[in-house]
Amino acid sequence: LAPLRYEKDDQSSEEEAERLANLDAQLNAFLGAGMGPGGAALDGGEGGAEASFVAARPASKRGEAKSKLALQDEAVPESQQPAQELEDLKEAPFFSMAALEDADFAKQIGIVYGALFVFPSLPISLITYPLFEAPIQAILSANLGATVVTFLFLIRLYVGWSYVGDRLEKDVGYYEESGWYDGFLAVKPPEVAQRDQLLYQLFNVAAPSDPYDYLSED
Repeated sequence: LAPLRYEKDDQSSEEEAERLANLDAQLNAFLGAGMGPGGAALDGGEGGAEASFVAARPASKRGEAKSKLALQDEAVPESQQPAQELEDLKEAPFFSMAALEDADFAKQIGIVYGALFVFPSLPISLITYPLFEAPIQAILSANLGATVVTFLFLIRLYVGWSYVGDRLEKDVGYYEESGWYDGFLAVKPPEVAQRDQLLYQLFNVAAPSDPYDYLSED
């Protein structure tokens, strides 16, 4: 039985080698009869198949030589530039209120609280506490609901501005070229880092529409 087993194994090896040779020939034919994308001939056999795979692999975008400098790197989206994020945040609904003076900001928060008190806090509280039967409980309940929502609103403003402020302050930022799967870290050039530090310290300074235009003047 042993000789038969060895003979069967030898036959399987020959079939496997023949199958690999056929696959290699098909691959070379598919790539253009062993010609690479640049027109250079590739040797046949195992080495030719390996070279064909290397030649056929598309060049990676991340493999290109890039400066990896924030806001000067083509891989960094404009919307993720810290100075641009500051400008967008100031123009976003409600978030722009945080850039107001203290008195004006307090007035805007008062308006938000009043709107939340009238609707939907008061109508909801009147379902449980009728106004003419339990007016104090109804008003206190509506006040509690409006206060909680206003507090959450303030937290959201704080989180948004803190995120942008943190990206302005740091010299190294995280960016995503097209999604979470190709994120990378980028170091800011000295000029950009100094400008972002100034924006972080002042924070009410209007960010320029093209914050890196002056870098190309030289």
